[in-house]
Amino acid sequence: MPMLVDYSSRGPDLFAVIYRLAAEGGCEALTVRKIAAGFGLSAGSLRHQFPDQHDLLRLTMLKLARDRARRRAMVSLPSDALGRLQARCVHALPHETPDNGSFIEARAWLAFEERARHDDLLGAVSRQVRGEVLTVTEGWLRSAGVAADELLVETRRLQGLIEGLTGQQCASVDPLDVATARHALALDLERYAE
Repeated sequence: MPMLVDYSSRGPDLFAVIYRLAAEGGCEALTVRKIAAGFGLSAGSLRHQFPDQHDLLRLTMLKLARDRARRRAMVSLPSDALGRLQARCVHALPHETPDNGSFIEARAWLAFEERARHDDLLGAVSRQVRGEVLTVTEGWLRSAGVAADELLVETRRLQGLIEGLTGQQCASVDPLDVATARHALALDLERYAE
């Protein structure tokens, strides 16, 4: 009989393995055998807990989105509206060393987003998460005093900038360094100081 795993205590370890595999090799690297080996289980044990690999990918994508949102929510905020907007936006970018933490999450998210382009179930998760992220970004802009008639366009523009800088930071060839990404973002956010 396959070894049962207490996912309430070891679940975060399992998802960390999946994030790392996705960050390094895209979703194609997320085979049951590789996930199980990275977690120290047999493939049979993992299949016993997650009989449907597709469901495991969907759950992982949702967990990854929640982990990234929780990480962004942990930022300490200054008292002024523009400072809060800047701090939140900077914290939405990968901000650690390229081989851990927020970079692994960002690279894994990009891998899931690529897979979601061709996978209806993951595409639904992507659309759900994108809606949540845009709502949060809109709230940031509203708090910074952006006019109501400009919110939709500004929300999409700012989120597009954050996603573009994230993609450049995660590039495998000539990636954008953290300082340059933050500087580019700061230059753009100066528009709200006026």
